[in-house]
Amino acid sequence: KILDNHLFAGYEPNTSCGYYLVVVRVLFVFESLDQVKIVRLRSGRQLFPIEEPFVEGMAEQETPRRENPPPPPAGPPPVRTFVTNPWQCPIDLNTKAGSHLWTEGTKPMEEKFDGTGPDVARFVAIVKNQVQKCCLESILRFGTKNLLIDYGTITLQEVIAQRDDRLANDPTTLQEAQPILKAKILYHYVYNSLGKVPLRKVATKVDEIKEDGPTLLKIVLSDTFVATQAHTYHAKEKIFDLQLKNFKWNVNSMNQMVRETILDLKAAGQMSSESDTIL
Repeated sequence: KILDNHLFAGYEPNTSCGYYLVVVRVLFVFESLDQVKIVRLRSGRQLFPIEEPFVEGMAEQETPRRENPPPPPAGPPPVRTFVTNPWQCPIDLNTKAGSHLWTEGTKPMEEKFDGTGPDVARFVAIVKNQVQKCCLESILRFGTKNLLIDYGTITLQEVIAQRDDRLANDPTTLQEAQPILKAKILYHYVYNSLGKVPLRKVATKVDEIKEDGPTLLKIVLSDTFVATQAHTYHAKEKIFDLQLKNFKWNVNSMNQMVRETILDLKAAGQMSSESDTIL
């Protein structure tokens, strides 16, 4: 009589190593015991049949030994970037650091702008330094132009259009709020840096400015800078009639006047050409 093939599993106690699982494969053929293979594993002690049938020849097969796969080749370490300027990070006014940046960014210049033409170059230079320190350049770009350089050729309508685009949608993330926040920082910096005369001129335009720095800056400069042909001619005339004796033989003072005049002409889009230079 041939009995069915069975695979049994059970547990055998061991006093030195605890309990081990004993798996016994028993093949009964014609009431004779064939090979028995015992594998010891750690576990409990109750015998129970395993449904998997025994396949003839399984006892003789060696279980293939699995080798651990080699570790993947080490690649280059990830590149880490370090922030060297706190203004490069998104500003969150709900944090202490963000509040500190707001206070620092809106702190006015020591000598306020008096609103006269000769003071424009100084005012623009100081605002430019503040803009670079606070990373506000992005809100002053208009195509290839920069409001701090080309304020004579960039129109107020262009500035207002860009402002309206910023305010068109309410920001839903901290990153989306940055352009609006930077425009507000520039607004309060410029507004707090105005003297009595220019402050009086913009006092009636606060509502239409909408707390926007580029808009305020353009209006302030427009009130003191007139990019007309007569203005350009007068600026060039100062260079044509350049004489060191008019500066009491002070070369530094003469060079300073030339730099301011060149900036004035560049803002009006009327940079001096080679034909304008008199040696």
